Amino acid sequence: MQSSMVDKTRTWWLAVLKDEARLNAWLVRLYNNEKDAYERFLDFARRFCKGRQNKEAWYLFHFIAEQERRHAHMVLDLLISRGIVQRNNSGNSERYWSKVLPCVQCLQTAAGVGALAEGLSLERMRVIISCKETPGTIRKMFLEIEPDESVHARTLADLAKKHGIRKVIDCHSEGLIALGLKLAATATNGKPRKGPKSRSITTTSSK
Repeated sequence: MQSSMVDKTRTWWLAVLKDEARLNAWLVRLYNNEKDAYERFLDFARRFCKGRQNKEAWYLFHFIAEQERRHAHMVLDLLISRGIVQRNNSGNSERYWSKVLPCVQCLQTAAGVGALAEGLSLERMRVIISCKETPGTIRKMFLEIEPDESVHARTLADLAKKHGIRKVIDCHSEGLIALGLKLAATATNGKPRKGPKSRSITTTSSK
């Protein structure tokens, strides 16, 4: 993550920490995101790992899915300890995935999407861990999850290779725009430019 984005993510996180309701809502989204990731990797294995030649990828997707399920249980334990009863998903992550999943057409693009999404989560997680204001229970949870996420991002990128990443990077950018993490590029007339070109903005407050 670029230093400017680290600073902006830290600013966002400090603002979240000052608002308990906002923090709790974000933790609920995190719980649902982990559950969704479990289902998504199982779906990737089912759709794209047919045949003996894809056996290794099948095992990788299932391995990651099981770790995402364990992460969801870890977040759930944190929700319970904080007395958070409402656990319905706000649907915030759907803005990203509705842009990204249509690009998943094969094993390499499935791995590419997974690598980019896991990498994005990993970068934010490391900022949260490094922030001294982060509550101890949250830091402890992420310190346990971070090594898994690092392996996910690396192994999925290896599976995707350049072809898979190149095929989905534009959809990933569109997902970031939908989340408010990027601004769509504009033409010289000031109107949004067609296509996936985008540029980073200076806030992560939409998360």
